[in-house]
Order: sequence, then C-alpha cells, then structure tokens
Amino acid sequence: MAKKKKAAPKCITQAMSSTVKAKKHEREDDQGEPGPSHKQSCLPEAEIELLVMPLCMAEHKMLELQTSLLMAQKAMDTITGWAEQVQTLLGRALAE
Repeated sequence: MAKKKKAAPKCITQAMSSTVKAKKHEREDDQGEPGPSHKQSCLPEAEIELLVMPLCMAEHKMLELQTSLLMAQKAMDTITGWAEQVQTLLGRALAE
C-alpha cells in the first residue's frame, strides 16, 4: 500500500505565499538589481537612449537647417538673376 502525503494546511500555504510575495515586492522596489521579477528587454538600452534627444540639440539642428536653407535661397536668387540676364541677352541677339 502506497502512503499518501498529507497536503499542508491552508493557513500554512497562505503564510508561505505571503512571505514570497513580500520578497518579490522588495526586489521590485530595488531598481538597481534585476531579479526574477524583472523582465529583460530584447533591445539594448543604448538604442533607446539615442532615440531621445534633448530639446537644445533639436533647436541647434533646426538653426543649422535654417542657415542652410537661407544659403540655398540666396544661391537660387543669384542663379535666377543670371538666367534672366542670359535670356535678355539671347533675346537681343535674336532680335538683331
């Protein structure tokens, strides 16, 4: 005849589970140590940090882009002026 193991009384299992939960909460509160209750991310943290940019860096980039745009506009104005001069000279040459 096989001997049956007696199940632990309900009050004892509840007491054991409450101590386990208390340890789990202590680990979650401690942000420095990853434990079994923490999930590991598949992405490296460096990639996440690179996606977030301080506002001053974005403002600096916008100012650089604005400067580049102004230079491009000046260049286009100069080229348009030259094209108009060439067109005027060609029109005069054809008229003669």
